[in-house]
Amino acid sequence: MVTFNVETDLDVANSAHGVLTGIFLNNCESKYSPMEAEVKLNYPPVYILVKLSRRA
Repeated sequence: MVTFNVETDLDVANSAHGVLTGIFLNNCESKYSPMEAEVKLNYPPVYILVKLSRRA
């Protein structure tokens, strides 16, 4: 959920909801198994992709 208005003309605004589509980790992050239920990061992700739902 978006928590502040970023681009209101594109519906990237407060309370917009979406689906997480990808998390790209920092290269310094140690390797992990994708089967792990929880991964604790040492560095923030490089970026996170979210597909927002557009209003009709």
